[in-house]
Formats: sequence, structure tokens, C-alpha cells
Amino acid sequence: MKTRSMFKASMIIFITVGISSFIETNAQSVVGKWNETSAKQFFTPEGAKQTGKTVIEKQISSNDKVELEFKSDHTYTEIAGHVKFHTSTGTWSVSGNQLIMVGTAEKKAGMEGRTYTFSINGNTLTRTMMTKPPYNTMVYKQEDTSTRMK
Repeated sequence: MKTRSMFKASMIIFITVGISSFIETNAQSVVGKWNETSAKQFFTPEGAKQTGKTVIEKQISSNDKVELEFKSDHTYTEIAGHVKFHTSTGTWSVSGNQLIMVGTAEKKAGMEGRTYTFSINGNTLTRTMMTKPPYNTMVYKQEDTSTRMK
């Protein structure tokens, strides 16, 4: 009986450590600098009427820049723009496959921030965000692809 209880306790510890290691590994894998290479916008029916398209994919050109740096202290810096660049900062967290980014300006305005479903495959980070009405009535989903910078 005692052996069986010890086995059960060992299994619970093993599973708990295994799950927490997976979650921590997932969070740690986001840490670093990323260069966005493409972005896709998926339009609502109303947006498709106005644009004449249901999806637009844009490759980031040499005049464009979107760089993200996720720091180990759970802050981030984003440098973005076309020829003229602006910098924004905020905090990030990971829960499972959800990446939550709350910009400093969003926090001051009492906003929730942005929640992405994300995946990392090798050196490629894909972030997918479902937009929330009433913020955007034309785009219902945004998908951004970035590569890890060396």
C-alpha cells in the first residue's frame, strides 16, 4: 500500500514538473529580438466590400521596419514604421499558447492590451490576433510572421 502511494506521489510530481517545464520553455522561447517579415489581414464582410479583398498579405519592405524585443523581465520594446520609425514599450506574458502584450499607452488608457495565439517553429514566430469589436470593424484577424534576429 505504501509503495503504491509513493508511486502515485512520484507520478504527480513528475507530471507537475513536466507541465511547468513546458510552460516555462514556451515563455522563454519568446525572449529575444524578432524581425517581422510579413503580415496578413483577414477582412470582415464589410471590410471586404470596401477593399475588394478578403485577405491582404504584405511582405515587409526595406523601407518598413517592425522589430520586437521580448526581454526576460517581461517587458518589450517595439520599433515600427515606414521610413520614419516610432518606439513603443510595454509588458508581456505567456499562458500556454497565448501571448499577451500590454503597451504602456494601452495600460494608461485602461485597455486590456492585445492577446495573440502564437507558435514558434525553429526561428519563426507566428502571432495571430482576433480583433475585438468595436475596435476594428474591417479586420477580424491579423497574422504576423517574424524571424529571430541574431
